[in-house]
Amino acid sequence: MGGARVRRVAAPTLLGLTAITAVAAALRFWALGKQGFWYDEATTAWLVRGTPAQRLGQLPHTESTPPLYYLLAWGWVRVFGDNEMGLRSLSALAGVATVPFAYAAARELAGRRAALVTAALVCVNPFLIWYSQEARSYSLLVFFTTVSLWLFARARARPTSRRLAAWAALSTVALCTHYFAIFLVLPEAGLLLADRRLRLRSRLASTAIVAIGVAALAGLAHEQSARTYYFNHSPLTTRILQIPEFFIAGFSPPARNLEFALGGVAVLATFVVLLARKSDRVDRRGALIAGGIGLVAVLVPVLIAAAGADFLNARNVIGAVVPLAVLVAAGLAAARPRALGPLAGGVLVAVSVAMVLAVPNDAGAQRTHWQQITKALRYTGKPRAILLLGPHTWSRILGFYLPHTWWDRPQGKLVTQIDVLRKTASSGECPAVVWWGASCNSGPHRPLPHSPAPGFRFASSDRVAGFAIDRYVSSHPIRLYSHPPFERLTGFDRGASARHRGRLMVTPTHAPPVP
Repeated sequence: MGGARVRRVAAPTLLGLTAITAVAAALRFWALGKQGFWYDEATTAWLVRGTPAQRLGQLPHTESTPPLYYLLAWGWVRVFGDNEMGLRSLSALAGVATVPFAYAAARELAGRRAALVTAALVCVNPFLIWYSQEARSYSLLVFFTTVSLWLFARARARPTSRRLAAWAALSTVALCTHYFAIFLVLPEAGLLLADRRLRLRSRLASTAIVAIGVAALAGLAHEQSARTYYFNHSPLTTRILQIPEFFIAGFSPPARNLEFALGGVAVLATFVVLLARKSDRVDRRGALIAGGIGLVAVLVPVLIAAAGADFLNARNVIGAVVPLAVLVAAGLAAARPRALGPLAGGVLVAVSVAMVLAVPNDAGAQRTHWQQITKALRYTGKPRAILLLGPHTWSRILGFYLPHTWWDRPQGKLVTQIDVLRKTASSGECPAVVWWGASCNSGPHRPLPHSPAPGFRFASSDRVAGFAIDRYVSSHPIRLYSHPPFERLTGFDRGASARHRGRLMVTPTHAPPVP
C-alpha cells in the first residue's frame, strides 16, 4: 500500500520534471545557430580546429580557463561540426541536463516541492539560458557544479566512502572546467570534512583528491593570471552590482535597471523569511546550506577582487545561480497560505519567461550575424586585403569564418583589391559593460573620405547585417603593409604596427593555425 502511494506521488512529479526539462530544451536549442560567433566563441572555434596537443600549447596564451572544456569540444565538433549549431550544442545540452540535476540536488537538500520549483527557476533563468547558447565553458561549469552539489547532498545525507569519492571526482572535473568552481567546492569540502559520521581517513582522502586537482592546475592558472583582462577596465563596484542584476534578469532590459534588480532581491528576501518561519526544519537547514554555498561562491571572489586579485565578473561566478535558486525555491515552496507559494512562483516564472522572450528583440543583446558578412566578403581568387574600421577583435572572428585570411605579415602583401569593412548604424544602446559580443558596442563608421592606399579606386559598396563592405580595386598588384597609410615606413614608424595589428587582413597561401 505504501509503495503504491509512493508511485502515485512520484508519477506527477516525474511528469512535471519532464515537462520542465522539455521547456528548458526548447529555450536553449531555439535559434541556437542563428547568430554568429563573437570574439570569445571564435577563439573557442579556433582552438578546437587543430590537434589536442596544439590547442593545449596555445591555451596559456589565448584563454583564462582550464583545458577540459576545449578537449570535450574538440571531440564534440568532430561529430556535430564546428559551425554555430554544432559547437554551441555542447553548451545547450549541458544547460538542459542541469535542470534534472538541479532538481536532484534540491530534492536531497530541501524536499520535493522545493526541488520542482528549483527546476523551474533554473529552466527559465535568462542568465543560464544565455550561456547555454554560447560556445564557452560556463554552461558546462554550471552543469558540473550542480552535479557536484547533488553528490555533496547525497554524501551529507548518508556519508559513505563511495559517495565521498564520487563527490570528489565530480568536483575535480568541475575544477578542470573553470577555476571559479573552487569557490563552490571548498565550502562543500569543509562541510563534509567536518562531518564526523564517517571515518577521518575517508574524509581526508576525498578532500585530497580535490587538492591534487587544484595542485595540477596551479601552474597553468598562474601563467594565465598574468594576462590583463578587459573587464578590469570597468569599476569593481559596477561589476559587483551587476551580479544580482544578471543572476535575476540576464542581460536584456530591465536587467539594466538597478531598481529592478534591487526589487527582485527584496522579493526573494521575503521568501527567505518565509522559508525560515514555515518550512520543515530538515529542509530548511538543507536549503540554508545550499544558499550559504552560493553566497560563498559570490562573496569570496568579491573580497579577493577587493584585495587586489581582480578576476571578478558575473559570468565567472555563474555556478552560484543553482544553489541560490535552491534557497529561493525552498522559500517559495514553504510559503503559507497555500496559494501564496504557487502564486509567487508563477509570477517569478512568468517574469523570467517574458524577459527570455524579449531578448531576441533587444538590440543590446544580439551577436553579430558574421555568417552573412563573411559570405559577402567571399574570396574571389584575386589577391585582396580586408581593412577593418572597427575593433581589431573583428580579425579573430573573420579569421575563423575566412580560414585563409589573417593579419598581414611584416613583409606586406601584393593585392589588387581592398575590402573596407565598417558598421553602418548603431545597434542600439549598450549596457555599461559589454562582453557577450553585442554589436552595439562599436560604430557606426563613416565611409573613408579617400582611398585607403595610393593606387586604389572605389569600385562598389554592399550592405549586409548592419555593415558595409566598400570595395577598392587596382589595375595592378600593389604591396600593402599593416600600418596606415599601408605603405613602406621607416624603421622609426614601424613601432606603430602594434597599435594597428589586426586592422588589415590578407589572404596568404598558408594562414597561421591560431592567431
